[in-house]
Amino acid sequence: METLQTDYIIIKSSDLVEGKPYTVKFVIPQKQEFKIKGTVYDKDLHPIPNAAIEIIEINKISGDSKIIGNIFSDENGEYSFAVEPRFELQYKITAYSPLIINYKSGKK
Repeated sequence: METLQTDYIIIKSSDLVEGKPYTVKFVIPQKQEFKIKGTVYDKDLHPIPNAAIEIIEINKISGDSKIIGNIFSDENGEYSFAVEPRFELQYKITAYSPLIINYKSGKK
């Protein structure tokens, strides 16, 4: 998997499949705190609410990784979180499409 060095990451609905993860690895600039924010859209560019975003911190030296948080996109498909950038750290985002559950009401 390629590691991105960019100011933004676009996650398209065509990348999201229900029940399957979509993962992006990226490097962030050296600052005291770095805020990562984004919007998840469907194929028609409508925001996707309740998409799950998992944030994983990876130590480039030791190779160790750990989940540092899970968040959900809001009703506008937006999400944001802050990380502390350090030379030895990379971050990976995995986005999951919202789980759609259909309930039937009434008697059988």
